[in-house]
Amino acid sequence: MREGPEPIEGTVSAVEPIRKQRGRVAIFVDGAFVMELGAELAIERGVKKGTNLPQQRAVDLWSEDQQRSALARALHFLSYRGRTVDEVRTKLSAVGFGSGAADHAIGELVRLGYLDDVAFAERFARSRLTHKSHGPRRIHADLRRLGVPVAIVDDQIKDVATPGEIQEAALRAGSKYWRRVSAEPDPKRQRWRFVQYLVRRGFDFDVASAAFEAVAAEHQSE
Repeated sequence: MREGPEPIEGTVSAVEPIRKQRGRVAIFVDGAFVMELGAELAIERGVKKGTNLPQQRAVDLWSEDQQRSALARALHFLSYRGRTVDEVRTKLSAVGFGSGAADHAIGELVRLGYLDDVAFAERFARSRLTHKSHGPRRIHADLRRLGVPVAIVDDQIKDVATPGEIQEAALRAGSKYWRRVSAEPDPKRQRWRFVQYLVRRGFDFDVASAAFEAVAAEHQSE
């Protein structure tokens, strides 16, 4: 957790910009450094040279600054791609924010609709099934790894991965893989390699076996 203000109170003797930290200022009380704040927050709360700064007010200002900073950092994380609540919490912790600031940032992002594990899981599952031809088991494992609660994962995979769509994804993946096994002289080994490939991609054995039969039959008829 990031350090809070020094245990001191008195009169603000200086508010100085921090080099290499644009928009941040250092607060000095009676000549001693107390803490840093966002410049906007300092202006909004009237923190300037000559004002009195009791210890509790310093603590409150620091806490508010942490909340704002955590929210800004979380928004930065989200600017690259969608993320889960757990991902954002983990990243905020990794850069030094405490649970209070992280909880506040996550609460705001959820309220604003920027963080939504249900919507994330739905988009993720549909994309992985349609564009990467991953099977349900792999999608489930990937979503759990990203911290999506198991109940949400189960519901979204059930909604997105219908039996027909799963079979189509297995056929797409299997058709691309066929050229690697087409020259295999041993039919049993050919089937085993094909099926194991789809199983590793997250498909059930029965789905993978059915995909083999369909792909093999298609190529044998050519």
